[in-house]
Amino acid sequence: GGAGVRPTNLLLGIVTAMTAALFAMGSLALQGSTSIAALGAAGIVLLDNDAASAGPLAIGGLDDAFTDHHDLGATLAALRRTPGAKLLLSHSPDPFPEVPGEVGLMLAGHTHCGQVRLPFYGYISTMSDHGERYVCGRIDENGRTLIVTAGLGTSILPLRFGVDPDMWLVTIGPERRR
Repeated sequence: GGAGVRPTNLLLGIVTAMTAALFAMGSLALQGSTSIAALGAAGIVLLDNDAASAGPLAIGGLDDAFTDHHDLGATLAALRRTPGAKLLLSHSPDPFPEVPGEVGLMLAGHTHCGQVRLPFYGYISTMSDHGERYVCGRIDENGRTLIVTAGLGTSILPLRFGVDPDMWLVTIGPERRR
């Protein structure tokens, strides 16, 4: 890259060029109004306990449950006012048990899929009130799906062990007949 081009800014530019770009707050995701302004300048819409349309989807952005900034009621009310199939973005997977069936898919991160998983021991920490129940991957419960990704970064310690970073490509469409 050229001088002054940061990889994060380049990635944001690629994402916004491909599709509508929406962002839900995370526990350490934004530090100050400069970061929020940078997202806006890149064409990314911040969903802070709110919802927006993106094609045939109604996408809700739930603020961070880990830092107790989430308002599931307000986010669901905004989703219900927004036409389309309901999808929820949430930094933490912890609100998933309270998400109603009308929201078929929730995408989350926060746990970093445990970040450190030792052989014969398991996860050092899951960063979830639900232990390993929602730590990583695809979870199907009561007709709804939760996808929790490891993401690309780390939290607290700048290392991973036994847990690879990942980025998911989720294709959304009508249910296929089997």
